[in-house]
Amino acid sequence: MRVLIASNFYPPYIVGGAELIAAHLANWLTKAGHDITVVTTCDSGSGSEDCIDGVRVIRYFPPNLWWNFERFAANDRRGRLARARWRLRDYWNGASARYFRNILQQVRPEVVHTHNIKGMSPAIWRESRRMGIPIVHTAHDYHLICRLGTMSRQEADCAKPCRVCKLHGRWHAACASSVSLICSPSQFVGDRHALALGASDRTLVVPNGLPEDPVVRLPRPPGRPLELLYLGQLRREKGAHLLPEILAGLPPDARLHVAGAGVLIGELEKVAAGDPRMILHGFVGREAKYGLLDRADALLFPSMWTENAPVVLVEAFMHGVPAIASAIGAIPEFVEHAVNGLLVEPGDAAGFARAACEIQDNVALAANLSQGASKTASRFTIDVMGQRYLALYTRSLEKTGTGK
Repeated sequence: MRVLIASNFYPPYIVGGAELIAAHLANWLTKAGHDITVVTTCDSGSGSEDCIDGVRVIRYFPPNLWWNFERFAANDRRGRLARARWRLRDYWNGASARYFRNILQQVRPEVVHTHNIKGMSPAIWRESRRMGIPIVHTAHDYHLICRLGTMSRQEADCAKPCRVCKLHGRWHAACASSVSLICSPSQFVGDRHALALGASDRTLVVPNGLPEDPVVRLPRPPGRPLELLYLGQLRREKGAHLLPEILAGLPPDARLHVAGAGVLIGELEKVAAGDPRMILHGFVGREAKYGLLDRADALLFPSMWTENAPVVLVEAFMHGVPAIASAIGAIPEFVEHAVNGLLVEPGDAAGFARAACEIQDNVALAANLSQGASKTASRFTIDVMGQRYLALYTRSLEKTGTGK
């Protein structure tokens, strides 16, 4: 099958789990003998075409005030008005659509599979529809139904969208009428999209999958100093601002490894300078990340927003690492309390510290949680995800009458 995968970011440009999932899927499909082309974005003037792990990757700049990847720089200080102007251009970026149309005419895919398209514009969907190519879209976050993409306001869940987000959602619902199937890696996110986009008849859940095999770890030795890992963006919505308070509640010999980049790096550098128990690793690549996971007794995931399907949780489970996570959004679909991790109320730094101490003090609990993490990971393999998407590609072809 000839499939075009569109993702606003793609390795080596990584912000979160969505682009990793897009890459894992592209690699799996290629190895399975399918003809895969990935279309992604880049900064102005650096368009390119190359081959990554056997996958053809085309990069282009969707004309706008800036490349969206720049927004994730630690020193980014773009104002509210500038962000609003960028967003308005992205609602319907005709220039991006024309670039995409040229690529479609060149590749002639049977199916287009879009992932995060913020920065590419939903205008690209129209081009696929015009050419009669069915579209499968995976909603990795809330970009289509929330202008901030988080479904939260002042660190509280938005049970009801504000007026601006209602308009934002209606616009994307109209654009998404071109999409054959809308997928989500969690039921929580899928339900919200089905309701906001009026797409309950074409919204499905496809769990994310990773190409690793689950590891069964040896029990944690009694008395060993606690090793905790925070792995993700250093932003307030991710709960990174809670790390100093969590650290204060940990035993004197515990260590908190922090891997990631973001706007809070300066604050955490000050903490690490005064407390050697906090070790900052910056943004880490795959091998370094896996090395940190292999040493960790637990993953800290103190998120403050309505999380969708955090890939880092599955990565931790693959290494037999239980999670201490916020009970918010879709997280309870992945972290089952006292089975593969411990759930804590969002914002409760003292609760996170107590949970970490419980893992250190209770050897039997630590061993059971590790085993539970490995067992959970078996549900999130690349084979399960890949086969599921292949079936949906076939379904979308049949739905549009283009299947052979």
